[in-house]
Amino acid sequence: MSRTKRGPEEAKTEEPAADSGRRTSPLPPDADLNGSTLQMGFLTSNTAAPLQPRRSATTMAAGAFYLPKESKKRPLGEDAHFIFPEGQTIGVADGVGAWSFHGVDAGKYSRMLMSKAEASARSQAGGGGGVNPMKALTDAYAGTNVLGSSTACILTLTDDGVISAVNVGDSGLAIVRAGSVEYKSPVQQREFNYPFQLGRGIWSDRPAVAARIKVEVRPGDVIVMATDGLFDNVKDELVAELVGGGADAPGKVAERLAKEALKIAKSKDVETPIALEARKAGIEYSGGKYDDITVIVAYIEAAADQSGTIAVNLGT
Repeated sequence: MSRTKRGPEEAKTEEPAADSGRRTSPLPPDADLNGSTLQMGFLTSNTAAPLQPRRSATTMAAGAFYLPKESKKRPLGEDAHFIFPEGQTIGVADGVGAWSFHGVDAGKYSRMLMSKAEASARSQAGGGGGVNPMKALTDAYAGTNVLGSSTACILTLTDDGVISAVNVGDSGLAIVRAGSVEYKSPVQQREFNYPFQLGRGIWSDRPAVAARIKVEVRPGDVIVMATDGLFDNVKDELVAELVGGGADAPGKVAERLAKEALKIAKSKDVETPIALEARKAGIEYSGGKYDDITVIVAYIEAAADQSGTIAVNLGT
């Protein structure tokens, strides 16, 4: 069985915008890597709490770690992510690898998609309102004019202590509470290893297919948002165990999760979530799946008001 994620790219595709074929940089020209460093093949991001005070009982502090697959041709891999702390918004995307059979770098699509999503979130927050993740996804889709397709997940923490998220495909999020996974977003796929995906192919999906998620959170919860490089390889129980009790910085926890996923991905005999799903589909499969791995870890914390007093909600 091929371990490359399937996509609709075997069908006819729409032509990309005229300038897209001339790009030579692996990053789109308007990509914003503020707060990130590209180092030794790892794209890491660490953020503190938001820079501006929010009238909310909760806030979110996030960090990320990225392990691209080893590739001389595509050293940046096909995943992308962003963290926008001022808007309490995060996102991940996973370019569909099967495009490589047609000479297309799906990483260009996922990186542009996340760059446009962050730009939309910043524009929304700059207008004085909250961030609508569905609008961010829709704006990003409309503004991404290169060939390819990608899964995507975008999440924002609202002022009333609810995470509002949209998800397309098999990237997603989990909420760890009191040492166990309290919630996990469902995978969207047509069949095994064929996820819903945004893209320019005529058989690709549009933002309207996105699952819309709302979950109430509270201080102490930990959000793990990731591409399938994590969730295909690491069981929920191990995710919760590796998250721990919140003593480490979120970026360090993201690194721990990503490195564990990589170790499992290279194993041929360990029991993994993707092996279990393959067998359910009648496919013989064992071990992990080697893939790009992006993990964002976000701590939900009690917010301080402008005087520095911690806001505590005593309700149940």
